[in-house]
Amino acid sequence: GKRLLRRPLSEAELELYLEGAGVLGTPEGFSEGVVRVVATLLQSPEFLYRFERTAADGAPLPSPWVLASRLSFLLWGSVPDPMLLDAAGGNALATPADVEREARRLLADNRARRGLLHFYLQWLELSDFSQVEKDRVLLSRWDDELRDELGRETTRFLEAILWEDDARFETLMTAPYTFANAVLSDFYELP
Repeated sequence: GKRLLRRPLSEAELELYLEGAGVLGTPEGFSEGVVRVVATLLQSPEFLYRFERTAADGAPLPSPWVLASRLSFLLWGSVPDPMLLDAAGGNALATPADVEREARRLLADNRARRGLLHFYLQWLELSDFSQVEKDRVLLSRWDDELRDELGRETTRFLEAILWEDDARFETLMTAPYTFANAVLSDFYELP
């Protein structure tokens, strides 16, 4: 439950899930009960959607469970790993320095490449770039190959800014370089 809902279950929730499991006294009953509990968890709105609960005491940071979820989905595009859940449960996301430490840990993982690239592709509305069409009469050079190369160029540019350059927004907007192959060099009329 903790992994799927990204927070610990309350005692009342635990009782409900155990009640839903049925009779667990036999190996068959145990197996069926586990299937029922997992199926119920997988249908929970809290599994399917991210609920943004905040700390009830008015703390400046959201609850540690919300922070763990936000960090993980922002940087990895996925659920928190056990270490991040342990940090949330152990009050190790209580300060901005704690959050920064965990964010840096997540960024050091290869999953951050996919998650951050996905964020930028959505932000720049490039997720469906393969569907972009131009008026081929007005832009006679436009074809599927050019469109595909432009998409690859942008993805490669983003990867370079994020992982090889300084990862700054200013660099993203003003970098004086690109990744043009022969098709794009011709299109851009580069030497």
